[in-house]
Amino acid sequence: MKYRPEIDGLRTIAVLPVVFFHAGIGPFHGGFSGVDIFFVISGYLITSLIIGDLEAGKFSILNFYTRRVRRILPALFFVLALSSLAAFHILYPLELNEFAQSVVATMFFSSNIFFWIKSDYFATAAELKPLLHTWSLGVEEQYYLFFPPLMMVIWKGARKVRLSLSLLGFIAALSLAACLVLSETWSGMTFYLLPFRAWELLIGAMCAIVLARWHIPANGPAAILGAVLIAISVLFGSEHGWPSWQALLPTVGSGLVILFASGSSGIGRLLATGPMVGIGLLSYSLYLWHQPLFAFTRLRLPDEPSVSLKFALIALAILLSWFTWRFVEKPFRTRGPEGFVVGDRKVAVMTGSVAVVFVAAGLLGDATDGWPKRTAPSGLTFAQITSDLAGAQIDNLPCDTDLAFNPALTAPLPECVFAAAGTDPPRRAILLGDSHGSIMTEAVAARLVSAGYETSVATFGGCVPFPGYRTVFRDCHAANTAMYRHVAESGYDVIVLVFRPQPVFFEDHRIIPAGDASPDQPVDVLEMIRSGLMQLIGTGANVILFEPVPDMPRDIGHLARNRFAFDEDHATVEFSIPFSQYLGRTEPVLDFLRTIRAPDLTVLETSRVMCDGIDRACAGIEAGVALYIDDNHLSRFGVHKLMAGVDKDLQDALDASNLAVPPQAGRAQEASVQSPLR
Repeated sequence: MKYRPEIDGLRTIAVLPVVFFHAGIGPFHGGFSGVDIFFVISGYLITSLIIGDLEAGKFSILNFYTRRVRRILPALFFVLALSSLAAFHILYPLELNEFAQSVVATMFFSSNIFFWIKSDYFATAAELKPLLHTWSLGVEEQYYLFFPPLMMVIWKGARKVRLSLSLLGFIAALSLAACLVLSETWSGMTFYLLPFRAWELLIGAMCAIVLARWHIPANGPAAILGAVLIAISVLFGSEHGWPSWQALLPTVGSGLVILFASGSSGIGRLLATGPMVGIGLLSYSLYLWHQPLFAFTRLRLPDEPSVSLKFALIALAILLSWFTWRFVEKPFRTRGPEGFVVGDRKVAVMTGSVAVVFVAAGLLGDATDGWPKRTAPSGLTFAQITSDLAGAQIDNLPCDTDLAFNPALTAPLPECVFAAAGTDPPRRAILLGDSHGSIMTEAVAARLVSAGYETSVATFGGCVPFPGYRTVFRDCHAANTAMYRHVAESGYDVIVLVFRPQPVFFEDHRIIPAGDASPDQPVDVLEMIRSGLMQLIGTGANVILFEPVPDMPRDIGHLARNRFAFDEDHATVEFSIPFSQYLGRTEPVLDFLRTIRAPDLTVLETSRVMCDGIDRACAGIEAGVALYIDDNHLSRFGVHKLMAGVDKDLQDALDASNLAVPPQAGRAQEASVQSPLR
């Protein structure tokens, strides 16, 4: 295979936007599309190598995988080793537990599946996952399992070019069609999994076949068009539903550059310049290094790194990349004086042995729940920091039901129905909500049970408890509709609602109308809440709604834990936000709730409890105790503070319910809504 320096230049165009996107620098809103460019480049290079060997009659599956091992694993092992060392000293038990799991997934080239299950690539928390970027390695290695044997079968006979292009084109079309159809509703699946990414690699493969069969002269306009498509994607690409039709821009653009930007074209000459080729040669190591550096820095610091620090981290990533390329990548890939004189069998034994060590370490980290007995620099154990000082994590949430993924579930789970004694017939209550409701489950259920209510819990993380919408990850409409049907048929005396409306109002690009409505049609959020409340009030139950708790501008649990881990002066840690900042995030829904007039609706003023400091400041940390586990979910201490503060109002609402006619014997109560949207 003839070396093309412009391909290394194209690698630079792929890797730098990814690095700057993850750093949060510059205008690279679609910088994540650099991975799509990488997929096309990989498809092209791998197919070119396979065709060259097939034509020479020397292709071997064993030799192919040996080259892949030499190319990928040494640098990956080096970065993983140093990242694991940093993780052991920086990460808290829950974080280290997930890191250990991701190490095991990476060793089996299934981290794309792991992160599909665990996280949203574009969520803020994704910035804190040191190995998130290894998902793309999983996609490529899974592709390498089926593609070489397929080429061995179809690259035969006089019609091998036509057969290969036809079959690969057909597979690519199926993959692209599945990606486009499902990207709106299941974007997590289409983002991470090979069946919906194969078409990108196959674009590169088909470019390799075309160039192997025909001489394609340089074409300046076509190469420029390819570069423009890439630039549009990198600068203006939207994360919503990616990869969707937008992913055609960087992939088709890369294909045009590969086909037409030879050394004699302007784009080819630009890509073949020294700096472009130099960064391109480091691109694999740079890709491996950038995410751990950014993630560990963000995990260690209380605030988002400054722009100057981000540039320093990028410079460090490039330096580490050069070192890794020069002393790890190159020696293992090169045979002869500049490389390690190690046979393929020894390479297989060495890499296999190292992989076993990583798997064993990862399994041990998982089995020990992240080594909580490790000692932090402050002298405290990480278990003490997490549980006793920084606010106990409420991580056992058995009633956070995955109804959004299990339509067959139409009622609260049996283990989420808490019996009460002393009432005959028993009065019944249900808690509905999103993850904020899950956090409150233990406290709310205990309070209702103590008041004599058999209490059911049905909460769905990521879904506010009102029908009418879905997200790119969950069919919240189906989940909420099923539970509303259950509520209507069950005759509950009390319905408690705990949820966080802020994502609905301020991150509405993730909200999609239910049913057959166009995904681009905006959701009338206030009307959706009004309609849901009317349905619940119409059952005759007493509806008790918690105001949303204040959002914090920082991850409070992380901020407190870092102070306790790395600074002995943790008793004086305080953090709060002005009350006006709370109103800025929640006033639309608070104003709307005030327009509802219904005798059986009680709104508990959480802001009165959580914003009780000087000038009504809303506390995130009080006297060294974190009231949050992140920037919006309460810790166990925060839940205790809130429940103690609203207890009297909650009791008054329950007393009013006790005097009411039971729903199954009475008629639905009247309610009116004074809404400007009606």
